[in-house]
This record gives sequence, structure tokens and C-alpha cells, in this order.
Amino acid sequence: MDDRGIFDIGKRNVLAAKRILWMSSLGAIAEDTGGEISRTVSVHVATGVMTVTSGGKTWEI
Repeated sequence: MDDRGIFDIGKRNVLAAKRILWMSSLGAIAEDTGGEISRTVSVHVATGVMTVTSGGKTWEI
């Protein structure tokens, strides 16, 4: 992928998500970013259930 950090895609994604939340008058209360472990967050809009997958584990919130 981007071993030299030229594109800083992760940082750009975090800033974009924060900007979208801010424009919606929302904000994050915590974050888990960086490092070498990927994370996936899914939100089921109809139920409000959020699923977080990281390091082979899955949590439902």
C-alpha cells in the first residue's frame, strides 16, 4: 500500500469523517485510528445498530 505515507489516506479519511459529522452538528466522543490494523464500521440506519470490526473481532453497539 502506501508504506512511505505519501498519500496519508487514513488521515484524510479521518478528517473527512470529522468534517461531515461537524457539518451535521455531531461529533465523535472517541476514536481508534492509525497503526497497522484495519477497522470497519457499519451503521444500520433503520435500527441504529453500529458494528465495528477490528483485528478479527466484531462488536455491536
